[in-house]
Amino acid sequence: MDFYSIEEAARMMRLHPAHVRRLAREGQIPARKIGERWIVDGDALRQRNLLVPSPGRAVSPEMSWDILTFVDCGLQPCASSDSGLLGQRSADRRARHRLRRLLAEAPATATWAYWLRRRARAQRVWVHPGVIPRLAKDPRLHPGGESAFEAAGLGSARATASEHVFYVSEADAADVLHDYRGRQEFSGSVQLMIIPTAIAGQLNLAPGAVVPAAVALVDLVASPDARQRRLAADLLESAIAEAGLAASRH
Repeated sequence: MDFYSIEEAARMMRLHPAHVRRLAREGQIPARKIGERWIVDGDALRQRNLLVPSPGRAVSPEMSWDILTFVDCGLQPCASSDSGLLGQRSADRRARHRLRRLLAEAPATATWAYWLRRRARAQRVWVHPGVIPRLAKDPRLHPGGESAFEAAGLGSARATASEHVFYVSEADAADVLHDYRGRQEFSGSVQLMIIPTAIAGQLNLAPGAVVPAAVALVDLVASPDARQRRLAADLLESAIAEAGLAASRH
């Protein structure tokens, strides 16, 4: 069973959060209140056809990371042609052709968090606020979202109410939650992005390193903050164009 925060449900219903909160309060959508926060029953929303489908069928985890590797070259110089999954399969002309076709037919960048959702499994968790600085230094974790955006030198994307995004291999996720006494909670301020173990083993991410800039932008196009969403979508558009130009020179 899937549950969403008011903000998450609002994005999926294409409504303002205040409107969704009112619908929940009036009993017009399947929701319940826990403490001071509302949670919305995602399965019931789907059954009632209340969710607006996002364009673009989700691509595989492998292709998601190939796309992100390719687009990242439009944001910063690629240190090596062997970086990421794309580099490892660069000799496969069919894989590269499919990648270019996917990008040519890609949905609007504002929907890329949905289109590339299989890059990792999202799990919102609660941890004590005092341990978040330790999470940021844990070699098993790779900061995403705002932290990775700023680390890439793309500027500042701080929102009024920030959430902390960390990518982690599926093989390490349970241990991380145990070590920091984390628990799955819809109101948690930490978003764990759990990468399939087979994919995590192929990514050239140094222990504790932030995720590539393109990944951070995809995180931010799903942000509750409208400014972050617009900025991330615009930068992704520019990166796609630049990456295509760089590829055409080789």
